[in-house]
Amino acid sequence: MEVYDDTEVFIVCPAYEKSGGPFALHQLAHELRKRKIDAMMAYTGTARDENPVAEPYRKYHIPFVTDEVVQGEHNILICPETMVGSFPRHMRHIFWWLSVDNWAKTIRQQLDRALYTSFAQPLPGFISPTGEAGTHWAQSEYAERFLRMNHVPEQRIHHVSDYLDPIFLSRHADDAFDVNGRRDIVVYNPAKGAAFTRKLQQAAPDIHWVRIEHMTEREVEDCLSQAKVYIDFGGHPGKDRIPREAAICGCCVVTGRRGAAGNDVDVPINQSYKFADCEENIPSIIDCVRALLAEYPQRLADFAAYRALIRREKARFEREVEAALPFHGAAPQTKRLALLTRTTMASAALPQETAWETREDVRVSAVVDDAAAGGYVRAFQRDLPVISSEDAVFLYQEGRLEGFLRQDAEDNGMLHIYTS
Repeated sequence: MEVYDDTEVFIVCPAYEKSGGPFALHQLAHELRKRKIDAMMAYTGTARDENPVAEPYRKYHIPFVTDEVVQGEHNILICPETMVGSFPRHMRHIFWWLSVDNWAKTIRQQLDRALYTSFAQPLPGFISPTGEAGTHWAQSEYAERFLRMNHVPEQRIHHVSDYLDPIFLSRHADDAFDVNGRRDIVVYNPAKGAAFTRKLQQAAPDIHWVRIEHMTEREVEDCLSQAKVYIDFGGHPGKDRIPREAAICGCCVVTGRRGAAGNDVDVPINQSYKFADCEENIPSIIDCVRALLAEYPQRLADFAAYRALIRREKARFEREVEAALPFHGAAPQTKRLALLTRTTMASAALPQETAWETREDVRVSAVVDDAAAGGYVRAFQRDLPVISSEDAVFLYQEGRLEGFLRQDAEDNGMLHIYTS
């Protein structure tokens, strides 16, 4: 699906939510805007007078709509598989399969509600993989195999995955783990495979099991950085984040074989660390966990290739997005700048009628001011977002900003561009 000069891309996302799906959707919008594509979030379930952007994603500074999308010949709607029907699809559209199992649960819920009302209303968002026009993106090998199995034409499928937060990865940039400082604990997510995990705990009450529950993101990271083992016998509806985060933090990872964990692409760990979640395997699983705890320094090397693959995911994601949404013609070359303020945020003190409004080689897209960050200010005859210096550095490092514009007090207020 090609991107044109006038293309606007709307990415459907639930408002306020913090989870793997919304994280991936904001990553996508960030990547598209880095490529100078006019991408924005289309939030659903918003309340009046509330910021719909969850706090972890505000650093991306993605424009958004909450009411309706602009339907145009070249515009594109990107919708996660569980939210199809949230906005009209009378435009080019992409279904991004961030999971398979969650889509099935959504369909089942819709059918249950329809049965209750004797199918008096149409099924909102009901889709058959083979019955919908448009393009399908698969976040996982599991989703890609599902689409092929259901006869989606090969030319309509693109693999577009996701990646872990670069700031998180920067704190674990190499494999220099303090093996002697690790604790003999096994970490698990109680929301994943809880019933089977309880059976493991009952079979080995002497093992110290730690639940990821009621923790901040940083507390989860600290917990994983102290543990020796992470287990996950959940459904793995897509290529889940926590197993990858656990591996990067230095945990040995043990999983079931459900969903995306059932193949060697999405969870590429040694088969000796994957078990079907059945009672006859419980002794073998406990033996494996005990061996990992006792031989942690040696067993850690078994996950080195997995960690290296996770660290390369961002570069792969960038290539996948570029292949899935190529430009029709040449890519935009306009440099995006941020204005560095001097001593005041008053609009009257900011540049308004200048030659910068008509220049095609550069465009001012934000104003940097820590005191007023989060708002908007009038400059260059446009309403520009005000961002913090920390976010400005992040966007510059990520390539969303390519330089800074500053008024020189010693040069009669002349504007000068500063780039690396």
